[in-house]
Amino acid sequence: MHESGLASKTNSRRLLWVVAGVSALFALLSARPYAGSWNDGSRLASVEAIVDYDTLAIDDSVFLAPIFLPDNAPPPYAPDDALSLKYGTLDRLLIDGHWYSDKPYVPQVMLAGVYKFAQLTTGLQANRHADVFNYLMTVVSSGVSLVAFALAGFIAARRTLGCPIGAAVLTASFTLSTAALAYSRHVNANLPLAACAMVILALLTCSVDEEGQLKLRTRRVAIIGLLAGLTYALESATGGLLCLALGLLLVWQCWLNDRSRWHLPLVLTLTALPLIALHHVFNFRIGGTFGPANANPAYLNWPGSPFAGGELTGQWNHDNVFRAVLYSLELLFGRKGFLWLNPPMLVGAVAAVCLLVAPRRRFAIAGATRGQRAILWCAFGWTAAVWLLYGALSTNRSGVCYSIRWFVPMLAPGLLAVALLLRHRHELWPRFAVFAVAGGVLGAIGWWNGPWAEVRGYLMWPVVGVMMVVWAVMSLREMKRA
Repeated sequence: MHESGLASKTNSRRLLWVVAGVSALFALLSARPYAGSWNDGSRLASVEAIVDYDTLAIDDSVFLAPIFLPDNAPPPYAPDDALSLKYGTLDRLLIDGHWYSDKPYVPQVMLAGVYKFAQLTTGLQANRHADVFNYLMTVVSSGVSLVAFALAGFIAARRTLGCPIGAAVLTASFTLSTAALAYSRHVNANLPLAACAMVILALLTCSVDEEGQLKLRTRRVAIIGLLAGLTYALESATGGLLCLALGLLLVWQCWLNDRSRWHLPLVLTLTALPLIALHHVFNFRIGGTFGPANANPAYLNWPGSPFAGGELTGQWNHDNVFRAVLYSLELLFGRKGFLWLNPPMLVGAVAAVCLLVAPRRRFAIAGATRGQRAILWCAFGWTAAVWLLYGALSTNRSGVCYSIRWFVPMLAPGLLAVALLLRHRHELWPRFAVFAVAGGVLGAIGWWNGPWAEVRGYLMWPVVGVMMVVWAVMSLREMKRA
């Protein structure tokens, strides 16, 4: 699957436009004109409050009190979501007599800028045109993220595989046969995080020179720093670990390759710092602490709160270490297991082990350059850290949602690992196709139900079972031929 010369470049440009067009079409068709859960209802409430009421408090938002909608106005939630239509979002905090969203505010401030522009140009009002408001906010957040994820994934895969067609197939697999498509239907932080991670990995992959060394320019590091700061503002735990992993990668590369470029880690820090600082400023403004306000049980202790006295994410709530280990494995292989519901990631996990741990001669990875391996160590070090962190400090399996929403950003390292493996093991393409097709079936189910619904076991396990049987048969035939 290799092409060369002018034809390859022309195909790359054409396929890049195809990827952009197809992903944009899916983004536009996927976005819903209503909030799908408390999660996105809480985020949209803060966007409305910032623009329409000039406050961070969501007391007057229709997403908090939909019963006060103007006459004949479309509802902010799905017509069959009786609980949300009656009580509004329950993802909220009660602080000094006012209601606040329990979600990070920096992304909502960015969306508020888009909403303000739309309001000035079209007269859009969230309380009177909730359907248009919902659709617009979903498209400019999750929809744009889906397109960015696909484009960056294609660029990274094209650079790694050396084949535009193979890159397009791989990109389609990770965009349409995973949770990414389901999370494009409503506003959330998980798909934007995956998009930022994928763009960062694409920038790193394109910085590997012809000799296989990672050579980063100051401008490119500055862009990576801005994206890293945004990931922190989207989700401080996942984003903070990504910032740490990138910092370690830059320090390691400067030490090994060019010690005169010690300014690069500083550039990364300075460009990431503004959004990180702004995130904590909002925390302090709302909750009086630089830490997350939703980590304070007092702010969740209000009448009717589903979280009062509950086990909060971010704290150790396991009975013992053994239970924590079982729970961590359940996040990957349980009924909501991230690897089962995102089959291409199964190949990504195996690829990471093959490329980073297993003997080289057995898996024929001698062609993986030093720079590529450094990027992969960074990416999967971050992935493992996120998995271990949530395995230790959560017990709710990320709530009611499709698969494990915290792990959606892991799709970016998974795509890169599969691209590296398939570059050196072309014969594995048919077996990867089995996982991609199974992922397409599960992804279609997830897309239909949306990100805030779990896949029923009677739908999931037959697909997984057939996938594993077909893979086993193909592997046995390959062994007999060998």
